[in-house]
Amino acid sequence: MKIACLILSTGLLLTACNGINPLNNATFKAPPYKKYIRSLELAELDKSAMAQEWIQAGESALRDSIIVTVPFSESGYFSASQPAARSYRFDARKGQVLTINGNLMAKNNSVFLDLFAWTENKWTSLAHGDSTISLTYEFDSDHPCIVRLQPELLVTAYYSISISLTPVLINPVAGATNKSIGSFYGDSRDGGKRKHEGVDIFAKKGSFVIAPAPGTITRVGTTALGGKVVWLHDKKRGHAYYFAHLDNQLVKAGTTVKKGDTLGTVGNTGNARNTPSHLHFGIYQNKSLDPVHFIRTLESVANVQLWDTHFARI
Repeated sequence: MKIACLILSTGLLLTACNGINPLNNATFKAPPYKKYIRSLELAELDKSAMAQEWIQAGESALRDSIIVTVPFSESGYFSASQPAARSYRFDARKGQVLTINGNLMAKNNSVFLDLFAWTENKWTSLAHGDSTISLTYEFDSDHPCIVRLQPELLVTAYYSISISLTPVLINPVAGATNKSIGSFYGDSRDGGKRKHEGVDIFAKKGSFVIAPAPGTITRVGTTALGGKVVWLHDKKRGHAYYFAHLDNQLVKAGTTVKKGDTLGTVGNTGNARNTPSHLHFGIYQNKSLDPVHFIRTLESVANVQLWDTHFARI
């Protein structure tokens, strides 16, 4: 009798949660994960032992995630007989873009990918990926984050996943690397009278200064501190980018530029005339922002170890 009931419940679950059940779930506005739980409720299966175990696995993943260093990659396996979820916790910074890619072998690609951030003393959903394990998200503030991966009930799944963080902008000095950044935001200036409102990117005099993002040139001029300067407005993000100590300015106010277009050349004008040539790069949005996470790259993600398809019988 118990076996017959389990088979019947399994059949109802597979039809209800894959859109065959006549109960309407189309008008329920929610992420795929929440809609799936709604499907269980509509099919009156949410109180079953296996469904409760599945729901608890998803909730536990937010309380008991593994802490990873990004970039990160792994491959793994979910068993249809054991409801489970995987979760990965890491810190993301304003100015970074999260990219998740993966491979999946599962019936109907029925796996959920969700991104959460710790805000207001709780884990808040930020975004969800598609069933092929793919997601991109640009952060506009610093957050502890969790990525959760969980298949539907009664699904066996083999997966590989890679998580990486990349800067929103390209480095504004052509050919520069992380090692070229030699002075940081908040450093003391003028004997402690002011703070450094940007980063200094050291390069050979005459190196090209390029647009880190598309935008419009709003000002081209000369100041006592900055020497020859250029200002660029990024409409998408509401940022103003400041380029100082230029040797030459190669754009005019009102010009629209694309990412990578040349704006000028590195120099040591203004109050940098007694220092090695470098670009002072600043970002402003009502106030100054720390530019380092907007331009500093992280190492490439390691190759993901794929599952042995000889054993992957879905």
